[in-house]
Amino acid sequence: DTKGLSPFDTLTKLKKSYIIFICRHRPFEDKELHIFTFKNICKEDTTLELGDETVKIFLTPDGTAQDVSGEVKEFMAYMTDHKTESDFAKRLDDAVGKIRS
Repeated sequence: DTKGLSPFDTLTKLKKSYIIFICRHRPFEDKELHIFTFKNICKEDTTLELGDETVKIFLTPDGTAQDVSGEVKEFMAYMTDHKTESDFAKRLDDAVGKIRS
């Protein structure tokens, strides 16, 4: 119940949420990562976090860093071009096919 709370207090009562962007190409051209994770922080004072527990994640298969597991790389490859070479990707493709039918 958020009745009588200030807008900031209401934000801190929200459940943790994730927004995931799956990008075919690097969302930040000069960066080599596969995964970029953001939280809401104050630009003027980076020690101040909003506290709403919203996390935004950008995933891309175009990274070159060693920052994600092989399964995450396989998942991203599947999401961008439906490659089904690995067992993981084949299981994922089968599950998607069952849901669609």
